[in-house]
Amino acid sequence: MAQATVPTCLKNTTIIPVPKHSSAKCLNDFHPVVLTPIVMKCFEKLVLSHLIACLPRTLDPHQFAYRQNRSTEDAFSTAIHLALTHLDNNNTYIRMMFNGFSYAFNTVVPSKLTTKLSDIGICTFICNWILDFLTNRPQSVRLGNHLSSTLILNTGIPQGCVLSPLLYSLFTHDCVLRHNSNIFIKYADDTTVVGRISNNDESAYKEEIQSLSAWCSMNNLTLNATKTKELIVDFQKSSSSRHSPIYINGSEVERVSSFKFLGVHISEDLSWHLNTSNLVRKAQQRLYFLRRLKKVHLSPKILTHFYRCIIESILTSSITVWYGSSTVYERKSLQRVVKTAQHIISTQLPAIESFHHSRCLCRAHKIIKDSSHPSHKLFNLLPSRRRYRTIRTKTSSDQFITVHNPSLLFIALISVTYNIIIIIIIIIIIIIVFRISGAGSRGQQSKQGCPDFPLPRHFFQLFWRDHPGQLRDIASPACPGSSPGSLLGWPCLEYLPRETFRKHPKQMPKPDQLAPLDVEEQWLYSKLLPGGRAPYPISKGAPHHPTEETHFGRLYPGSCPFSHDTKLMTIGESRNVD
Repeated sequence: MAQATVPTCLKNTTIIPVPKHSSAKCLNDFHPVVLTPIVMKCFEKLVLSHLIACLPRTLDPHQFAYRQNRSTEDAFSTAIHLALTHLDNNNTYIRMMFNGFSYAFNTVVPSKLTTKLSDIGICTFICNWILDFLTNRPQSVRLGNHLSSTLILNTGIPQGCVLSPLLYSLFTHDCVLRHNSNIFIKYADDTTVVGRISNNDESAYKEEIQSLSAWCSMNNLTLNATKTKELIVDFQKSSSSRHSPIYINGSEVERVSSFKFLGVHISEDLSWHLNTSNLVRKAQQRLYFLRRLKKVHLSPKILTHFYRCIIESILTSSITVWYGSSTVYERKSLQRVVKTAQHIISTQLPAIESFHHSRCLCRAHKIIKDSSHPSHKLFNLLPSRRRYRTIRTKTSSDQFITVHNPSLLFIALISVTYNIIIIIIIIIIIIIVFRISGAGSRGQQSKQGCPDFPLPRHFFQLFWRDHPGQLRDIASPACPGSSPGSLLGWPCLEYLPRETFRKHPKQMPKPDQLAPLDVEEQWLYSKLLPGGRAPYPISKGAPHHPTEETHFGRLYPGSCPFSHDTKLMTIGESRNVD
């Protein structure tokens, strides 16, 4: 690494042609996959980790390949969200061009690549090492048992090496927009132009296509008009065939009604029927292999592993993008595959919806933590700084809510619910701690010799009648958190429920509806509440009413005119006023 040299034996590569589809007929129907020595792949991974750590945060935010907290789901959802945000306005439509390059990796010039790497701040010795790695490469082609002669190459990036996707992504980082009305969505060699057109003005979109074609010519890349497709999303009622075609190098770009973009089928009406039907069809085909494995009496554990690797991975591919806005019929068709596999394996399998919820929440946390993520601005904190504002809830049409990437809205709602639950839990903990501490203090006071003295429930109703002004002050919110006993200057009453004083005086029961006070209660009423008048004739030995009693407070020990083992001292005596 210090000498910026790669031994020739480690640069020796072998190309294996892999067909793109089952009906391959010409050379263009094959992928040239490069096989390199194992030692070189290990060394490439070390260089890859170093390159990723050196990448500046100011790199193109719409390049989603080999970026932390980025994936094909982020690229797809960003394109759909920006498009539908524009479609929510009047007289608007979207033109999306999915660009296809001719031998993109094989036509990269290593000298231009290292110059661009140096411009973004990559170390000089790393740039020189990459230049030596890409030049003077011995290469041969193997087809079955036949091996071609060796050819020395000085151009291109080996397709299949560990560093290839990242190097190509950095090679295209200077391909920038000319008009703000357009968007570039990049994922390695997949580049999509999203034109947001208003009032039928397509001049900015067409200029962007011409600018992209000129940039490709300057960097030895060729736009292939045959591989390039265009999709038009127009929900206007007056839409017709007025959209003019796009030409690249004199060839017209084909217009399609659907396209497989980063593994997800997107259609011109932005529905997910085509995507879900393809996923269900693929998953049902693989159920055949699950049945074959069941017939050879494999254990349910092995069958479950096979299901998760082969079938479940298909059903949950990019699930945060499309599942939230899929129809009930589409969800049932997906779940039907799960039930069939569950019947074959004879064990319980997780539902598709559970994967959607968990992955949405995981993706939300990643977006919130990454301030450079294109979707980070969608999560705005409310002024309270405690929860996130939900994504747009008012739109001029139903298309944004119906088709819009549901994961972000779902995530925002989850964030709100999560914060509310946390606040409720904290409040409950505070209440429990307060109750426990209160019980402990009362228990400690009892240990010091303070006996419980029960008071009738209507004891305080009588005080309300005789002293309404004091209780009105107690019930006011001006003294939050203070007990009424402390406000009245009663140290013996350590706690009185505030709800006792919140009733209106007119709602209090009449004196004839109250149980009579016995001698002790009448004496206590007259001593604790100066000026209190006896509501009834004192009946000596009146029966006590346990059902009408509540432990509202305790009295300090002292002298009492009654013959009790435990002497009581009135509040007036404790305050030296009696």
